[in-house]
Amino acid sequence: MWCVDGKLRIARTMMSIISFVQRLTATLVVAVVGAQATLAAPPVLTGRWGESVVPAQLVPNYKSKKCQALAVVSLSTSCPLARRIVPELNALAGEFADAGIQFIGLFPNEVDDLQEIAEYAVVSELVFPVYRDDVDNPWYKALGLTVTPQVVLLDVRTGYDPDKQIYRGQTNGQWFGGGRSRQGSAYLSDAVKSFLANEPPPLAETA
Repeated sequence: MWCVDGKLRIARTMMSIISFVQRLTATLVVAVVGAQATLAAPPVLTGRWGESVVPAQLVPNYKSKKCQALAVVSLSTSCPLARRIVPELNALAGEFADAGIQFIGLFPNEVDDLQEIAEYAVVSELVFPVYRDDVDNPWYKALGLTVTPQVVLLDVRTGYDPDKQIYRGQTNGQWFGGGRSRQGSAYLSDAVKSFLANEPPPLAETA
């Protein structure tokens, strides 16, 4: 009788353990799904060759290149200032690439067709990817971009969230005539350096 009772006790214990593990697994699944649900859906944009794509830099654990922060720069094929700041944007992209700061160009103006965007990227010698915004669900609105050129620096270490903005505004204070609104202004560069040092930027936003 003891052997039978012992086997029953063992079986009941095993069933209790299995039931506990099942409940724990279900709880963990719900927690993971809930955590994923809190992340904003990344935008689906149009690449310069016409492909619909989510920028890889917004995908968590992006394998090809380390990405801690993403600078999204609003551009336009008809904006002379946007073209004028390309050399500085290229320089910043090169300077901070190894630190995991990536750049992409966003064309929010629906009148810019893909051929114009592709030609713009080639002629301007842009060193980072460019995308045309979605007309029906424009990303520039979620980012608070209102003019060209303008930049938003996003913290993407834990995934995409349009509200996790490190800095938004001008790249360097340059204006249409070729000068600067403030001598020595390096808003974007300063914001990136502060982010890499785990410090708040000197300015979180510029007009």
